[in-house]
Amino acid sequence: PWLGITGGLAAIALLGFESDSLSDSATILYAIGAACWIVTFVILVFMSRPIDKKITEWVETSFPEAEYPAIRRRWDQLMFTRGPFGLAALACFIAAPLS
Repeated sequence: PWLGITGGLAAIALLGFESDSLSDSATILYAIGAACWIVTFVILVFMSRPIDKKITEWVETSFPEAEYPAIRRRWDQLMFTRGPFGLAALACFIAAPLS
């Protein structure tokens, strides 16, 4: 997680402070990467983590088996959405300095 946070913040910092010295393609790649990173961050922090915490509480107390399949499907959908955005961000962050 720290590596992802560092990459996203570095892209935002480069766009904010060094955009004049970046090529047009690097600026575009950093902007796309930062947008994908933000989507990934929002999904992780505000949608996925609450589900993780809820399941952890269930394991420690009582596990409602009737609710679990729906919660698990929701978590899976979030991961299937988050994964491609994370890969796109990583690809953009790698490609930007090479452009």
